[in-house]
Amino acid sequence: MTRLSCPDCRLRFGKAATATLTTCPECGQDLESVGSAEPTLGLRLFAPADSPPALPIAVAAAVPIRPELA
Repeated sequence: MTRLSCPDCRLRFGKAATATLTTCPECGQDLESVGSAEPTLGLRLFAPADSPPALPIAVAAAVPIRPELA
């Protein structure tokens, strides 16, 4: 498996990121491919800045019962 990393930023990229990235999102340099995990040992794993949106929170609400409907 080919792994990509940026030695300048000391970042390594996971499989999903390597499918779409060709340059480092931090510094813009071309990413280097490495054949094994050993050269990337100690590098931080890249985490995108855009976090997934928060899930909506359900809110309980009391609805008054109209006497004519009861």
